[in-house]
Amino acid sequence: MAFKFVDLGLADLEKAVDMKWHDFEDAVQSATASRIHADYIITRNTKDFDGSTVKAITPEEYFSEVFTVDK
Repeated sequence: MAFKFVDLGLADLEKAVDMKWHDFEDAVQSATASRIHADYIITRNTKDFDGSTVKAITPEEYFSEVFTVDK
């Protein structure tokens, strides 16, 4: 499955607060991605996720890594 929608729980918000990132929304995304064992966070601002345990990649990187065509 390429994409999966997941719930947001209180534990994700608490973990995001404890991360003390400059951008709380990015911390929430990172905390949630970590909880569900996501392979990637897809974003145009990968530098905002330098502290994430889940690798952040651009949409272009995602499509080139995941949807490669064998020649």
